Amino acid sequence: MIKSVCFIRHGQAMHNIPYEQGKRDEAIKILDPELSDLGTEQAKSVQTDPLLLEAMGGEDGNGIELVVVSPLRRTIQTALLALEKWLAGKEGRKLVLMPDLQETGEVPCDTGSPIDKIKDIFKEQLHLLDFSAMYDGWERKEGVNLDTAKTIQARLGRFELWLKGRPEHSAVVVAHHNLLLGLLRVSFRNCEVRRLGLKGDGTWHAIKPHVTTSDEVSNLNTQPEFISHGPPSLVAGMRPSIRAALLRGGCALVL
Repeated sequence: MIKSVCFIRHGQAMHNIPYEQGKRDEAIKILDPELSDLGTEQAKSVQTDPLLLEAMGGEDGNGIELVVVSPLRRTIQTALLALEKWLAGKEGRKLVLMPDLQETGEVPCDTGSPIDKIKDIFKEQLHLLDFSAMYDGWERKEGVNLDTAKTIQARLGRFELWLKGRPEHSAVVVAHHNLLLGLLRVSFRNCEVRRLGLKGDGTWHAIKPHVTTSDEVSNLNTQPEFISHGPPSLVAGMRPSIRAALLRGGCALVL
């Protein structure tokens, strides 16, 4: 049985603004940033995205059985807005907060908040959030959450096993650029929606759209040998999420 999964990247957040202006040092200092005004509008617009509407299977949203979200503020906000109608369509629906979906990177902008703070920030929406997978200290970038290709690869593998073991056949995942890059080998724009299938052997295949517009991994599928056998400086300069994507694609990198 193939699980159908809609992946959504969060809307523009406050750290994306200085980052897009070339002010990286300023951007990375913002701890667990919230959505910008533009990001809020982007998240709301996802409600009418054709791929999401098709997955929902109607106004009641019964086509979607499970929603899993990174516990960072920007992804929770995006999910609450993008899936507002789904959450309201049936009593008891919740967003499952999943630590393994948190963004890669050990800088403040990619670091989440402690559970108590999350509950305070979203106190009016607590009935819509499922904390069953959360644990104290999840936000600390240490141990299983270190920013290395090995730990990211392991984290992505844990998530896939968890998802494969769930009884639901259709799901939505709201996460981050680098995390999705490592998981799917695809680069997502803010609030972009992509629908993929998870096969029984643990591999992913694109359902819609079929062709990626990725600007970071556009040659992973066509020329993996170029990257895997590139000069040491090329490999050393890669983000851990990109190295993880290459490893998951079968390339033999020397890390």
